[in-house]
Amino acid sequence: MAGDVRIETVGFDEIAKRYTSGAAKLRRVLPKEMGTATLMVSRDAKLAAPVDTGLLRSSILPEVQVIGFDVIGIVGSEVKYAWFQEAGTVKMEGRHYLQRGVEVNLDKITAMMGNIVVEVIGGRTA
Repeated sequence: MAGDVRIETVGFDEIAKRYTSGAAKLRRVLPKEMGTATLMVSRDAKLAAPVDTGLLRSSILPEVQVIGFDVIGIVGSEVKYAWFQEAGTVKMEGRHYLQRGVEVNLDKITAMMGNIVVEVIGGRTA
């Protein structure tokens, strides 16, 4: 996507090697949880996005990609000016709407993903 923020879970291949019984469950559960995380980020990014016509706001979409054991959450827009609104230009300060979407939810997402891993490898959730 033209302007996007990525959230990646890395290192789960090591967990899967150590805890093979949990590997299949991780492969099933993590994409769903990442989907929830990207929805949270996209919701708050839309609220923080600048609005003129509403095109940018309505174009902010979540996506989840699974590559091997890596689960990648992407929130972004394919609108040509999306990245300029996020990062700014020499004539305009960035609005950082994607960054805000991540910042507002980072603690919740981190806890959510951590709890899933702990649950899968046989521990207790916090």
